[in-house]
Amino acid sequence: MRSPTRCTGAGPRRPRGDPGRDGPSCRRRPHRHPRPPAARGRRASRPLRDRIPYFYSDQYDVGIEYSGYAPKWDEVVFRGELDRGEFIAFWLKDERVIAGMNINVWDVNEHIQTLIRTRKPVPTNALSDPDAPLESLLDT
Repeated sequence: MRSPTRCTGAGPRRPRGDPGRDGPSCRRRPHRHPRPPAARGRRASRPLRDRIPYFYSDQYDVGIEYSGYAPKWDEVVFRGELDRGEFIAFWLKDERVIAGMNINVWDVNEHIQTLIRTRKPVPTNALSDPDAPLESLLDT
């Protein structure tokens, strides 16, 4: 990427390569950005380990949100009504939630991501109980 051209002196700007007879001389000077990378919109301020992979799809009558990454797991725990297509699935490794997917259940994705981020063991009977709020599992 080329550095911006800055003209020195008074008078109108001339095109690059044509300083003109009496006009200011235009030359290239390096331009340094005054703000750090995080302030320029890059996500350098948030550590990579805190970012949870996320995928969603909302097609026809099915809404899906998947958070986490589970290449290997020990157990999958289901919560909700599988027959009606409204449930949450949790992938566990060493009794810790490593991924979660909610299908036609809304406003739970932040709780799922928090369960993944905390990396604490969670009892499977509490995960599968639809009457126990997900917020209560964050305290265990």
